Amino acid sequence: MSLHQSKLSKSSEKLFLTYTGMETDLMFTQRIDLSEFASYPLLETPESRAKLSCYYEDLIQLGRLFDLGVI
Repeated sequence: MSLHQSKLSKSSEKLFLTYTGMETDLMFTQRIDLSEFASYPLLETPESRAKLSCYYEDLIQLGRLFDLGVI
């Protein structure tokens, strides 16, 4: 068992927000063209990495709003 997994399992009373359909959100909500439904090409430029960063920042804010951990 990995170090992080063992710490996480001890937090069984806390709810966590996990995978939320990133590619679907990026394509249909934020109107970002993802070739073949793949988000990894967004790592290639600073501008597109900023879009990914905003996606995760929004996810973290959602977790805070509902007092959830975010994985």
